[in-house]
Amino acid sequence: MSVSILYHFLMKYLKLFAIFLISLLTVGCFSHVDRKAELKKLKSDKREVAFDIVYTITSHKVKRFKLISVIPRDWDRRQKVLSIDYSIPPKRVFEDGGVRYAEFKVKKPKRKTKIIISVRMEIYRYDLKKAMENPYPVDIYGKENFLQQEKHIESEHPEIVKVAKSLKGKDKETTIENVREYIIKTLRPSGYNPKSIGAYTALETSHGDCTEYAKLFVALCRASGMSSISAYGLFISNNRFYKHEWAEVWSNKYGWIPFDLHYSDTHGTESSISTNQKILFSLQTNDDNLERYYFYYFKYWGNKSSIHAKYEISNL
Repeated sequence: MSVSILYHFLMKYLKLFAIFLISLLTVGCFSHVDRKAELKKLKSDKREVAFDIVYTITSHKVKRFKLISVIPRDWDRRQKVLSIDYSIPPKRVFEDGGVRYAEFKVKKPKRKTKIIISVRMEIYRYDLKKAMENPYPVDIYGKENFLQQEKHIESEHPEIVKVAKSLKGKDKETTIENVREYIIKTLRPSGYNPKSIGAYTALETSHGDCTEYAKLFVALCRASGMSSISAYGLFISNNRFYKHEWAEVWSNKYGWIPFDLHYSDTHGTESSISTNQKILFSLQTNDDNLERYYFYYFKYWGNKSSIHAKYEISNL
C-alpha cells in the first residue's frame, strides 16, 4: 500500500472516529439534561401525570365477560384525580373499603375488545419529613380496619410476634424506626416474584421483592398493636410504569406515614423519604371484589377468552 493511499485510509477513519466521539458526548449531554429534569420533577412537591390503563380482551365464542378494574381516587396529601375517561362506559363505578372500581359488562364481544381508561391526575410528595414539618393526624384510611392478621400478613405467627416484641420501643415512633431498621438489615432484595410468599416466609428466608418488604413491615407493626397498610399501585421511573407495593403506618403524632423499604434497600435512600413517583391504587391486597387479585378481576362465560393489561404514560 502506497503512502498516499495509507494516508487517505487513516484520515477517513479518524474522521469517523471523531464523529463517533462527538455523538457519544452529545448523547451524554442529553442524558445529563434528562436526568436533571427528572430530578427536578422528583424534588418538587407536585407533578401532573396522564396515563392510560389499557385492557385488550381476546374472545372466541364468548357469550359475555365482566371486568372489574381498580381506578385511582383522591387521597389527602398524596394524589388528586383531575379526570377519568372511558372508551366504553362502565356498568357502574363504586367504592368499597377505601378502593374505587369501574365495572364493565360486555355481551357478545368481538374477537378483540379494547377498554381504555384515561386518567389525568396530580401526585404529591409526602413522607415523614413532610409530616413532621406539617403534622396531619387525620385518619384518612380508617386505622381500625388495619390491625388484624390476614393472608400473607401473619401478624399473629409466633415468630413474627417474637421479633415484634424484641423491637418494641419507648413509644410508637421509636418502634416504627426499630421495625424499619430491622427489615433493612434482615431482608435481601430478590428478583420480581409474581406470587406473594407472605411476611413469615420472607422472615424465614430473609429475602423478597417489594411485596415481601411491605408485608413484613406491616405484619411486625400490627403485631406491635399499630395500624399498618400494605398499599399497591404504580411507580414511575424513566418514563415507564412499574407495579409496586409499599407500606404505611399510623402515628398518633403525624398520621399515616408511607415507608418504601424495598426502594430504600435497592437505591440506598431513606425509606421514609418519598418522591412523587407513586400512584396509589388500593389499600386492599386481599380484595374480595377482585377475588384476591391485584389491579383487576376478569371473568367470562363461553368458550375461551384472555386479557392483557398495560399501563401507558401519555404525558409527564
